[in-house]
Amino acid sequence: MQILVLPGFSLANKDWAYEAKKQLGNEVLVHEWKHWQTGNDSDFKMSQEIASVLAEIGSQKVNVLAKSIGTCVAVQMLAKWQAEKVILCGIPTGIFEKNEGYYEEALANFPVEKIVIFQNENDPFGKYLEIKDLVTKINSQIKIVKSPRADHNYPYFADFKEFFQKES
Repeated sequence: MQILVLPGFSLANKDWAYEAKKQLGNEVLVHEWKHWQTGNDSDFKMSQEIASVLAEIGSQKVNVLAKSIGTCVAVQMLAKWQAEKVILCGIPTGIFEKNEGYYEEALANFPVEKIVIFQNENDPFGKYLEIKDLVTKINSQIKIVKSPRADHNYPYFADFKEFFQKES
């Protein structure tokens, strides 16, 4: 099954996204944000990015690997189509709080065995305990993997691959 990668906002996430593609195999589609091509951060418009992603994948069911702002795009898209499995990495606290309704709708209704969250213990954009508290209020059954890092890097490709390959 194809894996859709929705990376973080900054251009630095492009390397992460293509490393994910390399590590996870040929059936990976990396979505590149419009502002990566234009160089203008204000070109990032959530609704346009969602429409662009939906046009790329069509009606096919995909697995989703999302990081940072990509997690917000992913949860908003879950209302429009069904993903098979979802990995959310590095959810930023501010984005979660600003878009809480989307996260709540997606996390409350998505089968818990088909979703996992990876959050670094001291991620500067959202510490593990902050995200754990926010997610637990919505659905305490969702698995949240804590990693002992203090950055916003999520190089857990072997874990991602294992999750996507595991029978649910």
